[in-house]
Amino acid sequence: MIEFFFPQPQDLLPLRSGPLAPHLDRFATLLAQQGYCQPEGRRRLRLVADLSQWLAERRIKLEEFDEHQTTAFFGTRWKTYSKKGGELCTLKLLLWHLHQTGVIPIPRPPLVRSSL
Repeated sequence: MIEFFFPQPQDLLPLRSGPLAPHLDRFATLLAQQGYCQPEGRRRLRLVADLSQWLAERRIKLEEFDEHQTTAFFGTRWKTYSKKGGELCTLKLLLWHLHQTGVIPIPRPPLVRSSL
């Protein structure tokens, strides 16, 4: 389904690096199922590819990827690029997708201690 967003195979090569690269096709399928048009889907897939490269540069394993890394990624990204609508939602959707497919563990809720 990624071919819908990137019909030219050579356009996919820059996206295929980092720990998220093996999961890009399934995420593209999810975006297509949700009705994203070509330009918007491309933008969101490039964001995931940028995140994947960022994770690789910092040697963060996919098993360690969580909301904290997305926050740090955006802190770095927004120093260079302007904020664009939907970026945060895209990475939340990516995290949900990776949790649902068993790629990364579902976070445990914080332990609440009470005197009872």
